[in-house]
Amino acid sequence: HNFLFHSAVHPYNTRQASNISTDRINTVFAERRFSYSAPNYYNKVPAELKQISNYKTFKFKLKQHFQNTLH
Repeated sequence: HNFLFHSAVHPYNTRQASNISTDRINTVFAERRFSYSAPNYYNKVPAELKQISNYKTFKFKLKQHFQNTLH
């Protein structure tokens, strides 16, 4: 399954341009699918984290973000 960013869906520069587009769902079962839940988790990550290009830095900052938001 290929993920599609909002910026590829339309030419408008919106706040959600860096988010991944998701399909509409009708059931709880569909909500649990990886192809739906993974983009939703990614879309909840702050924009400043999404812009980090270094993998190790991104991983470290993402871990910090989840630790701070879950506690």
